[in-house]
Amino acid sequence: MSLPTDCRITRRQPVRCYEFVLLPGSSSPAPAANWAHPPPEGESPLQTSAAFAAPELLHVAPDRWLIPDPTPRLTAQLDICVTGGLGTLIDVQGKWDCVMLCGSGAAQLLATELAVDGLLIDRPCAATSLFGSPVILVRRGDAFDLWIASSYTASCLTLLESLCQR
Repeated sequence: MSLPTDCRITRRQPVRCYEFVLLPGSSSPAPAANWAHPPPEGESPLQTSAAFAAPELLHVAPDRWLIPDPTPRLTAQLDICVTGGLGTLIDVQGKWDCVMLCGSGAAQLLATELAVDGLLIDRPCAATSLFGSPVILVRRGDAFDLWIASSYTASCLTLLESLCQR
């Protein structure tokens, strides 16, 4: 497999980053709240952020979402859910680092380690491992966000950058 010729790697730090955990036995928040909980059949759970064209809520595990840079509207929705006893909101600033892969070679770079199309079939994000690093992979059109567990960021970036320079 040839390595990508056009792939740019940019590290981005979110202003705020949270995880929301739905409490066991909690019922789904009211549809009026436009909450991105597993939706009724046929409805989309995705809300998108215009700034990054990526989902606002990254469903990373059963009843668990990563929420980078929440909008004021989403923050208010989360507060309603927490106050209503539906879940808990955890400040995870520093737990995850965001690395953006852009350019025509971004998918090709990821394909050296992951079957991206299979992993992201019918969903915008997935928790996985990249070069032994825990990551949340998010598709943004032809680009990708990699939310890397912060203790793995340096080693993962080193590998990504070495592949881009070959």
